[in-house]
Amino acid sequence: VDENPPKIEDMAGKEVSNVTSEGKGGQEQMADPTQGQAQGGAGTDPGVDVNKEYKSVEIMPEPEGGAAGWAKFLNKNLRYPSQAQEEGKSGRVIVSFVVERDGRLTDIVVTGKAGYGMDEEAIRVLKLAKPWKPGKQNGQPVRVRYSIPMNFQLTEQQ
Repeated sequence: VDENPPKIEDMAGKEVSNVTSEGKGGQEQMADPTQGQAQGGAGTDPGVDVNKEYKSVEIMPEPEGGAAGWAKFLNKNLRYPSQAQEEGKSGRVIVSFVVERDGRLTDIVVTGKAGYGMDEEAIRVLKLAKPWKPGKQNGQPVRVRYSIPMNFQLTEQQ
């Protein structure tokens, strides 16, 4: 650009635009009334599709009792599979599920398998879980796809 911007005092009484043209002095600028109108409604829609499955939301779902409550639940309910125990196998299972708007866990699937009965045990335990606190987007509870690792580690007592 070869031109310097105009001085403030030269802008007095001028209309601002992204196009250089001779202005029509004394007229007010008015937006086109056909621009930006919504199709019906009162404008109160929060803009959230509550049936959509989200991967990330403003407030992520969490188990009742938080991390400590979840650890307590797993310690109480998770059993080391006998097949893995007999074979001396440890492993990590990655489980994916949907936390529904009411907190229920649905569509539980293993995405990272460990075998030796560990995958089935992870699914069994998740089906026992109490409803979680649902995820929220714009203050509305929504469906959220969630993944967690479940570690199976042999100890000398097992």
